[in-house]
Amino acid sequence: MFTALKCLPLKESKNMNKFETPQEQLKNTAEETEKLKQGLELLLNNPEENKEEILTLTNELKALSRILEKEVEKIEETLSFLRENPEEIETETRFFILKALSKDENEYVRTNVAKNPNTSPEILEKLSQDDDNWVRESVALNPNTPPEILEELSQDKNDSTRAYIALNPNTPLHVLKKLSQDNALNIRIPALNRIKNMKRAI
Repeated sequence: MFTALKCLPLKESKNMNKFETPQEQLKNTAEETEKLKQGLELLLNNPEENKEEILTLTNELKALSRILEKEVEKIEETLSFLRENPEEIETETRFFILKALSKDENEYVRTNVAKNPNTSPEILEKLSQDDDNWVRESVALNPNTPPEILEELSQDKNDSTRAYIALNPNTPLHVLKKLSQDNALNIRIPALNRIKNMKRAI
């Protein structure tokens, strides 16, 4: 009888690790499913001799497929809820949820992703190039936006975006100095105030 698959965690796959994130659970379940499929293909080379193990793996695959379906359904439900209630996005913490919503057609959804302090620099960088002014303004205000992205946004054509850059605590001094010479008064004043405060703190 074929014994190469005895090391596979058939029983463990039924019990999701409570310390894993939903994304990790989904990834691990998908990986287990792929391993079982590969194992089943090997067993099917000699179906008569491996009947019992084929049945075990088939049942395990069905169980994992049900888990995957449920996890995908939960994610879709979450995304649907957040799209219908964009104001709730600002408290979302899961990277894969925020990444999916950052590509949404609705600019209000993308704006709330850009506002979220939990949004990663990777997502914020893409949103900083968004066509919508509100989205870029929100990136400019986000306390998690890295200095290099703020520097790029400091050249934005939208006055409000540049004004918010002047207010962001992550904006570097050399960027503030450039903004202090901006044509718009609502940009120059906060930039000058930030420079003064930074000098006092030294």
